Amino acid sequence: MRRWVGFGIAILAAPAAATTPVITRVADLPAEVRAALKTPMADAGAPWQVTDVIATPGLPLARLVGARRDGTTWTVDYERGGIAYSRHRLTLRLVAGRYVATDEWLRERTTS
Repeated sequence: MRRWVGFGIAILAAPAAATTPVITRVADLPAEVRAALKTPMADAGAPWQVTDVIATPGLPLARLVGARRDGTTWTVDYERGGIAYSRHRLTLRLVAGRYVATDEWLRERTTS
């Protein structure tokens, strides 16, 4: 812990929360994060079903772009195929011992 003293008040600051490197394999995500995905997902760079025309049966309709943990928050960027391509960001925040999920649709392709 760092300690600052100013104006007679001591302020304690927790050390910076650990941030993980970008994860690009679904199997490397913790079980709680995989469960929140709620859909089969290909690893980053792996084949997946980009459109609604099924050329290769059995491919997942979603693909991981990258995931990262920052303290008690996980951010997972992924792509969805089907009728229309879309990008999403799933954010999982640890609240009272449970992850609370927020899934956003990203309008533009972005890099992780």
